[in-house]
Amino acid sequence: MEKFTFKDLARMGKDISVPLRLEIDINSTVNATDNQFSQDIVIEKIFRILPGKRLVGLCEYKGRWAVAKIFFSSKYWERHLRRELRGSQLLIEAGQSVPQIVEILRSESNRGGVLLTKFLAGSETLGNLWSNSLASNTDLLLIFSALESIASCHNRGLWQEDIHLDNFLVFQRKIYLLDSGSIKVEMENDSLSQSKSLDNLALFFAQFPVWYDKNIQRLFSKYLKLRNSQGWAISELGFIRMVKKARKKRLELYSRKLFRSTSAHLFLQSIDRFLVYDRKLRSADFDAFVENPDGCLQQGTIIKDGNSSTIARVKINGHVYILKRYNIKGFLHRLKRLFRPSRAYKSWKAGHLLEMLGIGTAHPIMCLEQRFFWIFRRRAYLLCDEISGDHLLSDFDSETKNLEQWERVFASFRVLFDIMNEYKISHGDMKATNFIYSGEQLYVLDLDSLQWHQNGPSFSKKFSKDLKRFRKNWFGTNLEEQAGKAMANFMYDIG
Repeated sequence: MEKFTFKDLARMGKDISVPLRLEIDINSTVNATDNQFSQDIVIEKIFRILPGKRLVGLCEYKGRWAVAKIFFSSKYWERHLRRELRGSQLLIEAGQSVPQIVEILRSESNRGGVLLTKFLAGSETLGNLWSNSLASNTDLLLIFSALESIASCHNRGLWQEDIHLDNFLVFQRKIYLLDSGSIKVEMENDSLSQSKSLDNLALFFAQFPVWYDKNIQRLFSKYLKLRNSQGWAISELGFIRMVKKARKKRLELYSRKLFRSTSAHLFLQSIDRFLVYDRKLRSADFDAFVENPDGCLQQGTIIKDGNSSTIARVKINGHVYILKRYNIKGFLHRLKRLFRPSRAYKSWKAGHLLEMLGIGTAHPIMCLEQRFFWIFRRRAYLLCDEISGDHLLSDFDSETKNLEQWERVFASFRVLFDIMNEYKISHGDMKATNFIYSGEQLYVLDLDSLQWHQNGPSFSKKFSKDLKRFRKNWFGTNLEEQAGKAMANFMYDIG
């Protein structure tokens, strides 16, 4: 197996494969020995990569599994390692649980260091638990435990600058805090100020979907009891407004990452292609598909073959997806599309942002724009997960839903309209065929006309059109009254 050094890692960016053998010339360890020798560790699984700076992965060390946090920034690796160790010590002093340090390996000659901590087999981050089970079966006890950890840190003047759900590790129903390098101290031996406390807590809650906001008042009350909050000039409703503001800012930051390589996505751009896709899709089968998407489309099951788009059910890596090709309708249409973001580009961005808000949609897997001389756009393609179920118009025509089920459908629309109103989102095409209600979840489709508005007047005009189009779906049917109730809070917008 080829050996790599810290310098190699710094040059490799995110394109790092496992197993990875890292060679370390050690001249100091946690045991303070001065003998220099070479030590190899083999990374079997990568959890996270921060290009040019840090890698976190799983390795076997001295007969036991350990988590290796590798620091390889040529200028700042030692500072980052010291910050991690300092943060871990502060958390321990604050009574928090952190993974036990196994050993520290440093290589001054190769400019890098490794922090090895005990691997807690069977542990899961709060983020993974949320996405896999908590979203449908909310476990408030775990959220309470995370909240207690946050309040305890705040009482000691500490806060996680990069607070997010994946920095809370759940092991045997106990919370362990990760990423000690992001721990900050406002003032030694004093509790965190009200402003920093609330900003940090709001950012934590902003990572949950909008529908979870109904739990914030109860959770915030618990937090205040855990803090010496007498005299704090903040109401529960005022704090919820802070959460919404933090969520909007988070959406803006996330939108900037959707067209570059991250731990979740791989971005590639060349003279004839603009491509971003889920890293899990990477394979020889996928590479062949990218080279000839039209061939894959024709071999799939055509669902729609229209003038503006062609949609097919396709199979890649043995998994079924929905592939949508946005067609060029003619010479003038081609000219108009040369410089404008494609509909696939818009749908990729909209789909991910809707998911962050907790709105159901077909999960975007890939966005591909065929280009000419880097910037001139041609055809575009969007690959998404398939959603089981029929669209609402088909449900209505086939009478597959009874009145009670339709009431739940329109209750979901009330929630959707509320989110759209709060976050200034217009859909652009509210036909019943663009919605699926399956498994007690409303899914929003056809996102290429969706807009995020920066000002009220622009949003009000578009949202008014959305509501009118939605109401038109049910004119003259026995569902007209329920549809009207779903829009009741927003009727002033459309008159």
